[in-house]
Amino acid sequence: MGDYFDNFINRQVKTGQYSFAIEVIRVALRMFEHEEAKKAELINKLSKG
Repeated sequence: MGDYFDNFINRQVKTGQYSFAIEVIRVALRMFEHEEAKKAELINKLSKG
């Protein structure tokens, strides 16, 4: 993933909020999925007029 994201994930785990790197990745993917759904909904509303 590269040093930047490896370091970010490790920092998140070190806070104690997450036990494993995969938990950080899952949260990030859920947030990304949510943002993409919001964007799609907005585009859909705008295209309908």
